[in-house]
Amino acid sequence: MRWMEMTWPDFEPVDSDTLILWPLASCEQHGHHMPVGTDTVLVTEIAERIERALPEDVLLLPTLWLGASNHHRGFPGTVSLSEGLYSSVLQETLSGIIEGPVCAPGRAKRILVLNGHGGNIYPGNAAATELSYKYRERADLVIGFASYWTAAAKAIGTVPMETPQLTHACEYETSMMLATRGELVHMERANAPDVNWPDTRFTPDASRGSEIGVAAPFHARSANGALGSPELATADKGRALLDAIATDLTDAAREMLTWPDLSDARP
Repeated sequence: MRWMEMTWPDFEPVDSDTLILWPLASCEQHGHHMPVGTDTVLVTEIAERIERALPEDVLLLPTLWLGASNHHRGFPGTVSLSEGLYSSVLQETLSGIIEGPVCAPGRAKRILVLNGHGGNIYPGNAAATELSYKYRERADLVIGFASYWTAAAKAIGTVPMETPQLTHACEYETSMMLATRGELVHMERANAPDVNWPDTRFTPDASRGSEIGVAAPFHARSANGALGSPELATADKGRALLDAIATDLTDAAREMLTWPDLSDARP
């Protein structure tokens, strides 16, 4: 089921066995070789695969293409909200859904926010936490927030790649873009030669875990906005990654739908 393609009577069958899926992305630079809409293309592809696998159980919202990308604003093409405003946008949007008929008691009670951009992690988690308190009387309601590369990390690890992890405009993202919108990828420009920050325990990149995180603009990390050897990307690698990620997250969606209804829970 796709939210934007439905008339309001079409929402009547949405019930407690429905998972609402909302992809989040960004509009930001992805090096010299990929479009600013890369995150939007990729997370939308993954979310649509989940919906196609579970068409009666998943209600797919349109992807929010605008993200928290201030750290990329040193490069042309980036459009961003501040983290505080972005968190408020997420909260207001989800509140409108939760308080509407679709999520009334006895109807949809599981929401999965599927993130496709590292800068959205902090404000997204903050929004989910605030909402869990706001709707604390709705113990049946569960809001999950997950970045696809973290949630499907084990599945991603099964795909043979030459670099160790997904970063930004890297071998992984470039491969998946080649598999989905290859006409937008300029492989003759694909490189990340000028990495300014050493790959140590200090990681100025919100999309990656590290022992010590560093807040820094992205151009302090990479002069051309890319990381992770994008020249190694292939469409075959991208297809394998997308298959593994979508399969794993479809299983996660199925599992989320089996979680118990705690509507009678009280402190």
